[in-house]
Amino acid sequence: MNIVLWIKSFLFDPQILLKRQKFKPTRKFLKLAGLSGLYHNDSMLPDEQTSPEQIAAWRAMTGVRRWRLAEGLYWSARKLKMAGLRAQHPDWPEHQLSDELRRIFRHART
Repeated sequence: MNIVLWIKSFLFDPQILLKRQKFKPTRKFLKLAGLSGLYHNDSMLPDEQTSPEQIAAWRAMTGVRRWRLAEGLYWSARKLKMAGLRAQHPDWPEHQLSDELRRIFRHART
């Protein structure tokens, strides 16, 4: 096999690309590669997967309703993290806890 063809096949092979940590395939890429169901559900347990009823409920919601739910989840996560920080560092003053919480959420990744 020609070395250029081997390198191209290595660089553009969908299975190899999916194994790369930083590669985030699009739905179009997965569909064209014949791997449409491979990326999303493989890392999820069966009881964590979104049901058709849940998908229908999300689609039926208005954008404002979805935004409010997401915002509520965000503030709940901040409250939970603050409670955890207080438990880990009971001697820290409130301003230090707030600074640490802001730092953690500023550098958070999905």
